[in-house]
Amino acid sequence: MMKKEREFKLKAFPNLAMSVIFPFLFIFNELRIRSLADISEGNMFLFIYFCNIMIPGTIFMLKFSGSYKGGWVFRAAPIERESAAFSAAIKAFLAKLYLPIFVVISVAYVFIFSARILPDLGVVLLSAILQSLITYRVMKDEDFPYTRSFEFAQDPGTARMMLMTFIIGAFLGVHFIARAIDYGIYVYLVLLIVAVVIGWRKTFPEDWKAEDVKETSKAEVEM
Repeated sequence: MMKKEREFKLKAFPNLAMSVIFPFLFIFNELRIRSLADISEGNMFLFIYFCNIMIPGTIFMLKFSGSYKGGWVFRAAPIERESAAFSAAIKAFLAKLYLPIFVVISVAYVFIFSARILPDLGVVLLSAILQSLITYRVMKDEDFPYTRSFEFAQDPGTARMMLMTFIIGAFLGVHFIARAIDYGIYVYLVLLIVAVVIGWRKTFPEDWKAEDVKETSKAEVEM
């Protein structure tokens, strides 16, 4: 659905294009003053974090569809785990949109910076998954994925989008610190794995229902 819908492409693919261009743009600019050999010895591979700028805007768009009228199926069908519909949407985004771009950039970066950056790439990938969970929790509501018309796909809110952008900077900052410590990158990698596993289970629990989100939102408003 993500790749077939014209409206989704028009609204989400500009973010995907920036995620592809930015990780290489700064390296190309640096080539004006340094050789590729010099660049390969540094930490410019961390520009791959620009790949994660696609996450907030794209996840926000997952609730919209040109075929939104078919969303009644979610309510009519006897779905035992409603959280599965939401987790499937996040998995689809990661597998069909994020991962292909990340893999292409990673292959190019390994060619430039060598296999020494493989642990760092693992950290970036896990950070992207964790950021996706955080973004979803910030922007979630009671509607199932692909059940709203694109006519209502308005700005998700400048404050929230800026917050999601700052999260990328936070992950990058921790990454820098981890690299400055002996074996720190490996410790950080393990911590991210634990955080992703726990975060996924907390975000999409077995007994979760869409109505729970609505009740939580009402309670937050009343407070």
